[in-house]
Amino acid sequence: MALPRPAPARRVFRPARRVSWGTRIFALLVFLVAVGAIGAFLEVLLPQQVAKLAEMEGNELV
Repeated sequence: MALPRPAPARRVFRPARRVSWGTRIFALLVFLVAVGAIGAFLEVLLPQQVAKLAEMEGNELV
C-alpha cells in the first residue's frame, strides 16, 4: 500500500497586490477623521474637563 504524498508546503508570504486609488483615498479619509477627532478632543473636551476639575478643587479649598 502506497503512502499518500505530503501536501506541498504553502507559501505564507504572498507578494503585495497593487492597492487601488479608492482604497488609498479611503484610508487617508479615515486617518484624517481620526486626527480630527483627537484634535477636537484636545481642543474642546480636555480644557472643559480641566476647568471643571479646577473649579471643584477651588471649591474644596474655600
